[in-house]
Amino acid sequence: MNKAIIFTIFLVAVSINISAVSAWDWNTHEEIVESNYNSLPEDMQQNLNLNLMKKGSTAPDFVFFDFKYHSYPNSYRKAIYWLNKGKFYYKKGDFYYASYCYGVASHYITDSFSAPHAAGVGGLQHSIYEVKGSFLKPKMIQIKGDLKSTMYNGDLNGTKSWNMWIKSRNNSLIQNDLDHATGASYNAVYSSINDAYPIQKNNFQITNNLELVYIYLIG
Repeated sequence: MNKAIIFTIFLVAVSINISAVSAWDWNTHEEIVESNYNSLPEDMQQNLNLNLMKKGSTAPDFVFFDFKYHSYPNSYRKAIYWLNKGKFYYKKGDFYYASYCYGVASHYITDSFSAPHAAGVGGLQHSIYEVKGSFLKPKMIQIKGDLKSTMYNGDLNGTKSWNMWIKSRNNSLIQNDLDHATGASYNAVYSSINDAYPIQKNNFQITNNLELVYIYLIG
């Protein structure tokens, strides 16, 4: 078989798999981390790199090709893993890689609040929900509770939200899911960074060229 045809078939297969497991699209994930970045205290904003946070926020879909760990409780374990990595590198002063790690963590956290993901629904309706969500702007709202409880509740409420949305097609339900996802992500990232202080600045030296290396490697 022609190599070009084989490659095309591969790309189509990957696209189908990504569509089947994705909760929010890449643009929504980037907007979530941007909203949270802008809500963080100024000193944290100065340390973090928004561009690398955005790249991290889409990595599970487009770099890792992770088709398995996007819903609770698997997503919680992934979120904790990347939050801990983010805190480790932030504390050492490697703010570039910490930024990327926090972006990845945000992806796993926020996917747990997507209604079709929580309900375990794929297909056309899942895609319609995702597309409608891409036209909405995430808003950071206050979320109470630790990460595990908020992700657990997000998963439970997502199933209810899905059943309501299927009947009403009310976009306010999607907006509510999106805002809760954003709030949960913000809380987790803020708490992780706050726990990383004091920063061990003398243990790690950063140069501007390092960002270019990360961007190249991450894609």
